[in-house]
Amino acid sequence: MEQTPHKTNTTKTRLLDPGTITLDVVEAAELLGISRPHCYHTIAETGVLAGITAIRIGSRIKIPAEPMRKLLGITANNTQSEHRDEIEADSGRQSI
Repeated sequence: MEQTPHKTNTTKTRLLDPGTITLDVVEAAELLGISRPHCYHTIAETGVLAGITAIRIGSRIKIPAEPMRKLLGITANNTQSEHRDEIEADSGRQSI
């Protein structure tokens, strides 16, 4: 099942928010462009996703947001406003 652009854009916006500390597996899969089952399988086998150690809290699995930002090339100097055009382009909207 393909993700809707709205959901993916919401996930990207969450990643750009410096207040976001962790992502769930579904969000990480969307950002990496891999399937949710593949994401869960990789974490179950290795405890790591794309070189990022997964955090298990009970039955939940969380992915630290800061290493994901680094992996995707989002540095501390990049702000949410600098990425707004990219997010809007992904959703097919015109930039204001």
